Amino acid sequence: MKPQNIILKAKRPWLALLILTDLFFIFLAWLTGPDTFGSIVVMILLFTAFIVLAGCWIDQKKRKRQMEAFQLFLTDPDEEAKQRLMMAVDEFWHPMIENVSEQLREQSQMIKEERLELQNYREFIEAWTHEIKTPLSLATLILANHKEEMSPYIYNRMEHVRCTVHNDVERILYYARLQSDHADYKFVKMDLSDCVQECLEDFRAISDEKKIDVQLNLLPLQITSDKKVLDFMLAQLFSNAFKYAASDHGVVRVVSWS
Repeated sequence: MKPQNIILKAKRPWLALLILTDLFFIFLAWLTGPDTFGSIVVMILLFTAFIVLAGCWIDQKKRKRQMEAFQLFLTDPDEEAKQRLMMAVDEFWHPMIENVSEQLREQSQMIKEERLELQNYREFIEAWTHEIKTPLSLATLILANHKEEMSPYIYNRMEHVRCTVHNDVERILYYARLQSDHADYKFVKMDLSDCVQECLEDFRAISDEKKIDVQLNLLPLQITSDKKVLDFMLAQLFSNAFKYAASDHGVVRVVSWS
């Protein structure tokens, strides 16, 4: 229903009373002076029309002021906005406004506390993922320097565990970046085949252990992307590919086209 129809419906009893009053005065004018009846009727109708138009104009201005105060109160229900709204409406609404104001303040405080807890948790996760990279780097260095001292089975298992933890940490960092208000994306041109081969190095251990044949058919494609985001997406694709590939003579094909 349109606002104009709602206003007219609300004012219908007053308009009916006004019409009845006009009819009563017209009747009195007819009784007192039939000769001047027409002039008096015209004056009554003109005066009534003026009163109605003036009342509608004043009511429209009042409603506009009330809506502005109400929207301001909903946007920021502080004490100033509450007082402005209470000045714009009748006293009948003051207790309800007080109640709504208190509830909005409580909800606003709860939202601020939850946002602060979420921000603290996000900062903790980001700090932890950055700290865990130090032992991961150390594990990578140890595995590279002592590869000959380990059996191929032990080395592949250790390298697989390291890659799994590394990919999980990168996944956490990626989702943390998505939630951040200031994601620092850096788009640069790069060769897609170089990115794919670089990412596949992290899965060499699991491919050797499961005896999976990796077949590459890559074109020299130049793309524009964020390096960290692209590495994350490729790592997720390869992780699922090696996870569900058949052991012993399974095949993972990587193909690019333009």
